[in-house]
Amino acid sequence: MSHRRRRPAPHSLPRHVRAAAAVATFLAAIALTPAGAGAATDPSVCTVTWDGGAGSTSWGEAANWSTNRLPESTDTVCIGPTAKVESWGFGTVGALHVDGSLKVSFGSLRITGDAGASAVDGSLEVTGSGGLTIDRALTVQHMVQSGGAVTGAGRLVTGDFTWTGGIQGGQGTTEVTSGGAGLSLDGDNHAAGGSRTLRIDPGAQAVWTAGNLDLRDSSRLDNAGLLDIQGNQDFTGDGGDATVINEAGGTIRRSAGDGEVVLTYALANDGELEVKTGTFTVQASTPPGDDSDGVFRVAKDARLRFVYANTFSPVSKITGDGEVVFAGGVQQVYGAVDAPLVVDGAQVNLNADVTVPRIELDKGALGGPATTTTPDLRWESGSLVGTGKTEIAIGGAGLNVDSPQGHGLFDRALVIDPGAEAHWLEGTIVMLGSALLDNHGILDIRGDVATQGCCDSRTSIHNESDGILRKSAGGGSAVIGHSLQNDGILEAESGTLALQAVQNAQSGTLTGGVWIVRATLELGAEVRRNAATLVLDGPRSKLQRPDGTDATGLLDANTADGSLVVTDGRELDVPAGRSDFENAGDLLIGPDSTLRAGGAFRQTGGTTTLETPTSRLVAAGGTVDVQAGTLAGPGVVEGSLHNAGTVSPGPAFPLPEPARAMKVTGDYTQAPGGTLDVTISSQDPDTGHVRLDVGGNAMFAGTLKLETLDGFAPAPGDEFELIRHASSIDEFDTVDGLAPDPAHSYPPPEYGDHATVLRRGPDPQISIADTAVTEGDHGDREARLQVTVTPAPKRPVQLTWNTTDGSATSPSDYESASGTLTLHHGETSAVLSVPVHGDQAHEPDETFHVDLSGVSGASVAAGRGTVTIANDDPAPQPTGSGDPTPSPDPGPGPTPAPGPGSTGPAAGGPPARKPDPRRPKPRPARRCVDRLAPLSRLSRPRAPRAATRRRLTLRGRAHDQGCATLKRVGVAVARRVKRHGQKRCRWLGKRGRFGRPARCDRPRWLGVRGAARWELTLRRPLPVGSYVARSRAVDHAGNRELRVRRHGRGGPNEVRFRVR
Repeated sequence: MSHRRRRPAPHSLPRHVRAAAAVATFLAAIALTPAGAGAATDPSVCTVTWDGGAGSTSWGEAANWSTNRLPESTDTVCIGPTAKVESWGFGTVGALHVDGSLKVSFGSLRITGDAGASAVDGSLEVTGSGGLTIDRALTVQHMVQSGGAVTGAGRLVTGDFTWTGGIQGGQGTTEVTSGGAGLSLDGDNHAAGGSRTLRIDPGAQAVWTAGNLDLRDSSRLDNAGLLDIQGNQDFTGDGGDATVINEAGGTIRRSAGDGEVVLTYALANDGELEVKTGTFTVQASTPPGDDSDGVFRVAKDARLRFVYANTFSPVSKITGDGEVVFAGGVQQVYGAVDAPLVVDGAQVNLNADVTVPRIELDKGALGGPATTTTPDLRWESGSLVGTGKTEIAIGGAGLNVDSPQGHGLFDRALVIDPGAEAHWLEGTIVMLGSALLDNHGILDIRGDVATQGCCDSRTSIHNESDGILRKSAGGGSAVIGHSLQNDGILEAESGTLALQAVQNAQSGTLTGGVWIVRATLELGAEVRRNAATLVLDGPRSKLQRPDGTDATGLLDANTADGSLVVTDGRELDVPAGRSDFENAGDLLIGPDSTLRAGGAFRQTGGTTTLETPTSRLVAAGGTVDVQAGTLAGPGVVEGSLHNAGTVSPGPAFPLPEPARAMKVTGDYTQAPGGTLDVTISSQDPDTGHVRLDVGGNAMFAGTLKLETLDGFAPAPGDEFELIRHASSIDEFDTVDGLAPDPAHSYPPPEYGDHATVLRRGPDPQISIADTAVTEGDHGDREARLQVTVTPAPKRPVQLTWNTTDGSATSPSDYESASGTLTLHHGETSAVLSVPVHGDQAHEPDETFHVDLSGVSGASVAAGRGTVTIANDDPAPQPTGSGDPTPSPDPGPGPTPAPGPGSTGPAAGGPPARKPDPRRPKPRPARRCVDRLAPLSRLSRPRAPRAATRRRLTLRGRAHDQGCATLKRVGVAVARRVKRHGQKRCRWLGKRGRFGRPARCDRPRWLGVRGAARWELTLRRPLPVGSYVARSRAVDHAGNRELRVRRHGRGGPNEVRFRVR
């Protein structure tokens, strides 16, 4: 039988033996500690060492300690690497060194640090109801807290902290350092109280996967590393002064979980707060004096919410694709913002210029002194405030105002950039103070909305030159109650757009911008003059005053700055009554549309365009008088047309034949300064050229301008019907464009009975007849030679004439003369007059000639006319003395028979005796000297037959007051006009045209038929208006009748009348 020696139990050994064994064991453990496992405790510092002598893990059994007593407050306690110690009681030590593991599960363990530094190179766990108090510093390799409390004013430092529950309190700090596993928050709730600081060092990380974090009292979470939130847990609190400081370089990240994480403490973010998923809500204010300097980054589909007041410093930045929601408090943002913003109950002051990708203003206010630019602003309600500017840029959905709730614009400018759009669907905008709505883009009103605000003249709406303000939907009224200045385009397309304080309609003149009216545009004033661009589009278009009456009822002028468009079935009657309408700007009358002037229509400049054949211009009480500018297009002029400017029928582009003619229902009169502009692009009568159709008579003067388009080259046989008329008078003074290129030309106009055509026809023949005139005893008589054209010409015939001596010589027998003569179309004859001098000398009949030269428009059949001056002086009578005076040579004529008392023989007898030269010559008969002017009298034309638009007949009488006889009577006819406020007369010339306005004391005299009883008949179109006629008689003594005035008006040789 073998005997084994029994090994004594450790607790049965003597104390000094057990102490030596504990030291030996501790040293052996140090020797066996692997490299890198941490520095082991120096045994020399240990006053109490764990030896497990009691055979248990209990801290509270004295036998487990080398001194067989429990450690005290002055002890340095050492626990070896293999020991597992659990504290169940209450104790205080001066220092603690643990290389194994220590669990505090009940009671409390206090480490004062009075005995030196403490370290746990193994693990330290606080669980259950255990408490660990650290007064100085404790370094732990692996820290676990699943319950209990860690308190004290000291510092707990660890690189590996698993926190699944329990509380950390006191005034100390729990510091998670880099190089370890970091902080893991899992399990149930975690709490910190007192003034405890939970710090995550740079390079360290904390992963929070479960359980709320409850910061109480004035505790603090100080992150300089990474706090990664993976879940939907919250930062909860009891309403104390707890704070979360995210230091520069630190990151708080929400990386997992689709719910909401709520941070109920004050947050100062100087690092980066990143929300990658779900919602992160900051439900507290920024700590006083600790503004956020860091970055707030929100990923797409994530949200970052701020509920209470926060301050973001100038170096801060809010960025990302997710939404940043300000749900309450006053938010002072001095930094950059590059993330979508939602203002839902907060007042957000953006104090630096920022560009925000999207803004939703649901409730609250958005403002600040700077400029906030966004391409997408959804304005549900709330206010835009502050002295800055909110600018809607291009590139997004623009501005949308879509809520029945109120919207406020207070002391702020809301600017819509060029190319950007704003859509106002619902709700009221209240504007106060210096609020400004400044539109450079499109402001589209799509509902029956209004702007409101009271009593502040600073509040205004400005539609800039590049802006469009439009009401496109809503059958009711949209009311703009504030001062509005339109320099861009304003469109009333639906319902009523009511402008209660428009600045463009001052003193009755509409100025600035473009006004397009397709529905109803209500102005707070009437429009008497248009200096803007005004478009009345369609039969429903209406410009009205607040009382519903027509705001254009007194419109009487479109100024040089104005553009008036009447189109798509609109009929505009201007002005009310029978007053005239004046256009000096641009006027366009579109399809199926009419502009009807109550009186006459005067064009003093600009352009009036009749866009289509159904465009009508009506002068209900007068004529269409183009004094300057251009009347163009293929429309209809109802009434007579007077042209002293430019008339351009038809469009400048190919259209079917009905669209290429301007129709004038009355007469057409073209003044000497007028131009008829005709375009020709081909010989095709339907599409090749424009035409003027005149329902009445056409009176031509001025210029016919031919414009050849598209390189067209006319052929010699081409014909172009340019004007249709009932009859025509006179011709154009000038025809421009007959030769479009050196190789091609048009024939001159041919004036027919019913049309004026460019056509090459045969020339008529012209001849001048001979005539005879009795010379008379004194004064001048006229030799009248008739020039005849056969057949009647259809274009003007022009020639030059001059006198040539024959047996009669100038200036003794006649007055040499020359000149030009024009026979207008339809005129077959004219008379040339040459003065013949009378004398009392007996002489034979003599002759001189009138020659024609330079004839155009006709061929010459007889180019020389001979004038015979018949002598009417008797041969001298014999004196009856012995020495008769010799008679003048009678010339080749027959010898006169001897008169009574003649001493000479009969014919063929001896010559008579010469009269005695000593006898006195017989005294000639005494001549009459006439210095009295003749008198004439005019009879007033008797309407309607004597003075009408197509005929004028004037009659009168004349007689001489002296001893001479009447030579002729002249009559002058003038149309009375006003020019620059002064009375002027347009005198009728010999060619049937009225001249330019001139003084009324410079008449142009026309010849009449008869003398003592005379008559003048003009079968020419006369424009409607007031006229004056004067007569003047001339006797053979050269005396001319003077104008007689009685009581400021004309005498018997003047009469005034009207043509209606």
